[in-house]
Amino acid sequence: MENEYKALADSYENALFSFTDYKVGGVGGSKLPISEYIIEVTYKNMTIKMRNELGNYNLGTVDLILSNCNFHSFEITSRNHFMSLFSRKKEMLKISCNNLSFRNTLQETVINCGLEKIAKQNAFEPHIESNYSDGKWKVASKYHLEFEDKIGAAKALIDFYKLLIDSI
Repeated sequence: MENEYKALADSYENALFSFTDYKVGGVGGSKLPISEYIIEVTYKNMTIKMRNELGNYNLGTVDLILSNCNFHSFEITSRNHFMSLFSRKKEMLKISCNNLSFRNTLQETVINCGLEKIAKQNAFEPHIESNYSDGKWKVASKYHLEFEDKIGAAKALIDFYKLLIDSI
C-alpha cells in the first residue's frame, strides 16, 4: 500500500509523502500493526493535508484551512447504499448549503473530481463540512477506509479540494 500512496503523491506537484508503520498493544499481549499514510499537497499557497490510518480505526481525514477569502458553509454526506436502491435520486452524495449558487458549484465539483463515482462504486461515505472560526474557514473530511478503492478515493478527495480552491 505504501507504494500506491507514494505514487499518488508523486502524481501531484508540490506534494510530500510520509509513511509510518508501528505496532500497538492489543488484547492478550498481541501487537496490532498500524500503517499511517500522510500526503500534503500545496496548491495555490494552500496546503491540503490527507491522513489515512489503516490497521486499527481504518479512518481517513483531509483538512484545508482557507484564510482571507469569501466562502460558504456547507456539508456533504453520503446516502445509505441500501436506501439509495429505493430512492429516485441518483446521487450518492447529498449536499447541504444555504447559497444555491455555491451548492450548484459543489455539485459539479463532486462529479468532476470523481467523488460521486467512487461513492457509487464503493462503500465510500465521506463527511465533508466547512466551518468558520477565528477568521479562517476550515474544510474537513472524515471517512472510513473499509472499502476497496482507497487510492481512487484519496485521489478524488485531493482533486475535490483543488477544485474547491479554484472556485474561490
